[in-house]
Amino acid sequence: MLSLLLLPLAKPAAEVAVFNEANERRVMVITGAGGEEEYTGLFAEWAADLAKAFDGNAAEMVHITNKPENTGARKTVELTLKKWVAKPDGEIWILLVGHGTFDGKAAKFNLVGNDVS
Repeated sequence: MLSLLLLPLAKPAAEVAVFNEANERRVMVITGAGGEEEYTGLFAEWAADLAKAFDGNAAEMVHITNKPENTGARKTVELTLKKWVAKPDGEIWILLVGHGTFDGKAAKFNLVGNDVS
């Protein structure tokens, strides 16, 4: 997860990273399925901390939880991204907290319900 957060900073030394104002930033925190109770709780806690950190620091903030009844997470991700891409002003941050799989062909992030690939 740390590598995903540092990715925007991976720029040439001569280039200065300039972040837009909070009113131009849209953030989606996605909590993956834990598989086991221990991981489910940890992922939920970490994602909640991230969501809290961005609350008030983004024009729009969507937090997708890993609660068992949240079987429509993939659809929420798709609809939110479609809406955000239609108005591409500012930044879009997608923070994934969880684990996934890779079968050599496709990578998937494990959600409650259908995975995202």
